[in-house]
Amino acid sequence: MARLMRGYSRISGFRRDLPYTVADRLEERAAALAERPFILFGDQCISFGEMNRRANRVAHAALTAGLRPGDAVALLMLNRPEYIMVWLGLAKVGIVTALINTSATGNILTHALRQARARALIVGSELVSAIERLPQSDRPALILEHTEAGSASSDVAGLVDFNAALLAARDTNPESRLRAAITMADPLYYIFTSGTTGLPKAARMSHMRFLIAGEIMAGVMEFTAADTFYCVLPLFHGAGGMVVPSLALAVGCPFVLRRKFSRSGFWPDVRRYDITGFNYIGEIIRFLLAVPPEVGDRDHSLRVMCGAGLKEETWQAFVERFGVRQVIEGMGATEANYGITNVDNKIGSVGRLPYPDQTNMRVIRYDIEQETHERDRDGRLIEAGHGEIGELIAEVTDGTAPGGLIP
Repeated sequence: MARLMRGYSRISGFRRDLPYTVADRLEERAAALAERPFILFGDQCISFGEMNRRANRVAHAALTAGLRPGDAVALLMLNRPEYIMVWLGLAKVGIVTALINTSATGNILTHALRQARARALIVGSELVSAIERLPQSDRPALILEHTEAGSASSDVAGLVDFNAALLAARDTNPESRLRAAITMADPLYYIFTSGTTGLPKAARMSHMRFLIAGEIMAGVMEFTAADTFYCVLPLFHGAGGMVVPSLALAVGCPFVLRRKFSRSGFWPDVRRYDITGFNYIGEIIRFLLAVPPEVGDRDHSLRVMCGAGLKEETWQAFVERFGVRQVIEGMGATEANYGITNVDNKIGSVGRLPYPDQTNMRVIRYDIEQETHERDRDGRLIEAGHGEIGELIAEVTDGTAPGGLIP
């Protein structure tokens, strides 16, 4: 519990109406930690100062292209540093980014672009084929193509060369007045739900929710500037795209970014970069356990990991084999107004509510056979006791609740 309280102490001054954004956080880190590594990607090392300059070019290029504060711009790109650069840069001038699932094509892609009300699309050349297959009427009027270093552009007609636009743009901080009206409660970007019930829905992720994620997890994971995070999850999702960069910005530590998870490359990366923490999904742990045991399985720097979807037996086997000291399993959802986290390092647990009266969450009795909530004689819901079947519910409050779906 002390870990969690350390995290909460870091956000004591946050308010929904505070005129402070993720762009301000980046500029603070760039001023104080200009040469400190922020993103490590293959042989690239991008410092906080360099990322700030690159984000500035995005901001100025967006304004030159006719985009303005309040606009929404869709982003379709594989994991690479430019992904973070784009939404950080757009945030500097009050533009909201819609993070599009890289597997989205056809009707799903059209739906995402329409729901985000995207005035423009920034697409990596590696994914231009998904745009080529869309009818002209389903495409945003402005499509900017960004080509990764060492790769060729697509040469598709009608696409604007975003690389050239960035080279022509200034790398100085844009005027802060361009985001003066933006508060912590305003959206930083949209993340799409998985689409298990109908088409994926765009969830508003506020500046406040992004910053809170980093501060809380930094406290829970006991991260400092001396640590290194590892990101093998897609940047269009909350786990990879929010938790990892928000924590790095919170404490001024670097994170290692991979295009995608590699079973053979995981432990070599951990040892090469002295990685101390990473964000997992349960399937990653199962893949790592499938590799035959080796003598040096515990010869690494990894001490803590956070994520979701880890079964008790898999958790136990991983800890025993690889010696990772802290596993922080959590439960939540992109569009949810709650989150629950195991800060006690109890194998198999996703967390508990030690002080329910201080949260917006309750676990109430649920009758599985009748598929309904149990109620007392007065018709009120009944809180579930130890060992009873229950459903977690969370009140939507006016306080620091930052989420919500776009209608």
